[in-house]
Amino acid sequence: MLIVGAIGSGLFTCFLALFAISGWVKYLRDEAGRFQKKWNWKAVSSVFIFIVLLLGILLWGNNRLGLYYMDNPTSIALFLNAFGIFFFIHLFDLIIIDYFLIVKWHPKFLNLPDTEYYTTIKPHFIGFVRGLPFGIIGSILATAISIIMT
Repeated sequence: MLIVGAIGSGLFTCFLALFAISGWVKYLRDEAGRFQKKWNWKAVSSVFIFIVLLLGILLWGNNRLGLYYMDNPTSIALFLNAFGIFFFIHLFDLIIIDYFLIVKWHPKFLNLPDTEYYTTIKPHFIGFVRGLPFGIIGSILATAISIIMT
């Protein structure tokens, strides 16, 4: 689980870097860091790519669990594995990317505005908590797909 979580964190970081470099971030979030009220195809496609990437990582982790560690993993084991991977990536995002990179370092080359979202941890922690149900749903979906595939 930790290996897949670490690889998933790296892939997630690459996704965020490409998302920022492409300039598509402006279609999803405003300067204050809030989600835009109107989304265009770039915002929708970036969210879709993120969901596919995350689900793929969770499925890959469940596949590794079934192939290398357990002969017939139960649905509970698959769910806990998928959610553990999600939680690892989510915690990495909160601590490393949001807190250390965005809030503490606040590098000039990223051209981040000096709003509350980019200078304090509170909105990121709130987003972390709000993301947990998304992780539960994604983990349930990955578990169901893993069961169907076996």
